[in-house]
Amino acid sequence: SGNMSQPHLNYGNIGLYGKYSYKPQNLVYPSVSLTAGSGSAKGYHSIKSSPLDNFMNISGNRFYFVEPAIGAGINVNSIMRVNFNLSYRIVTGLNDMTFTQSDWNSAVKTTHTYKSSDLNSLGATLQFQFNKPSKSNTMTKSGKKI
Repeated sequence: SGNMSQPHLNYGNIGLYGKYSYKPQNLVYPSVSLTAGSGSAKGYHSIKSSPLDNFMNISGNRFYFVEPAIGAGINVNSIMRVNFNLSYRIVTGLNDMTFTQSDWNSAVKTTHTYKSSDLNSLGATLQFQFNKPSKSNTMTKSGKKI
């Protein structure tokens, strides 16, 4: 994932994802998941000109994160599921990143400091899952399994 909301900071992370769904054969079912990994953040002296400015330039201070989530899934048909998840990312290990930004004429200077808690945030995801049909979940026109 990556950042598009902080005007002076780019970050990205990568991790392992695990999920448990309770009775996923039901029409609607609950799930819990956990993502854990590490990332990198880099601060910039000037405000980004667009959300994608320096998008892939994230090599900088390292951090670690865990992101637990709760969700619900809906079995749309025999091959498609839709999942909704709410999560909270918890970041640690990011040392204070402090830098000074100057305006156009260098008369006004602003100091920006970022720390781990600045990357903590709520998240929401919408997932579409497609499965290969099998004989155990293939339906006939009459609605009976074959």
